[in-house]
Amino acid sequence: MKLSPAYLVPLIATALLLLTGCSGPEPNPQSIPQVDPRTRPTAVAHWTFDADRTGSAPQGAEALSGTWTVQGAPDAPTQPNALCQTGTTGSSVIALANTVYTDAVLTARFKPASGEPSPTGGLAFRVQDAKNYYQALVDPRDGKVSLQKYVNGQSSTIKQGQAQIQPDQWQELRAELVGNRLRIFLNGQSVIEVSDGTFKNGMAGLGAPAGSAICFDDAEVRSATPNG
Repeated sequence: MKLSPAYLVPLIATALLLLTGCSGPEPNPQSIPQVDPRTRPTAVAHWTFDADRTGSAPQGAEALSGTWTVQGAPDAPTQPNALCQTGTTGSSVIALANTVYTDAVLTARFKPASGEPSPTGGLAFRVQDAKNYYQALVDPRDGKVSLQKYVNGQSSTIKQGQAQIQPDQWQELRAELVGNRLRIFLNGQSVIEVSDGTFKNGMAGLGAPAGSAICFDDAEVRSATPNG
């Protein structure tokens, strides 16, 4: 039986509607999540600097500003090396790796030198680049721990706390970052706790003001899960 053109029109229209309904709307390219090109975090990353060549920056790290060199340190917590800030001009920041962390716990051992004009340094976290990051600094001269942030190269102090900081001794500084909650610990004791949402994620590293005489060892960063 031969069908007339008038009879075929509704059949064709119905078929087209069914095909359209099955395929769905075209995806919007802007709605597709973009994967960060930098490395995704592993559960734990650890740096002792003992396998790195002395006189240069540690392998895999990036000195965003200042000068950082691995040096022999017979008394280091993990012998034989430590990472020292040796720059004399400008603030110094080093990213230990290009991994981006959101919620994390960053720990490092540090040793400020006595008798130096600026034995100050500490942790750098949620680092975007050389001009945008948080920084937790210790200063044994006045016994202060300071939480600072750099935005477009301009620094501001978020909060300070008093603590006993011993020169010429290895001590532990820890930063716990969960959402906007930032907590700083010195030798296991809570010193600073604030809420700040300027930077949501970033790299982990170390920082120091210009001319600081301070060394670091046994650095570690762990991915953290918000616990409410």
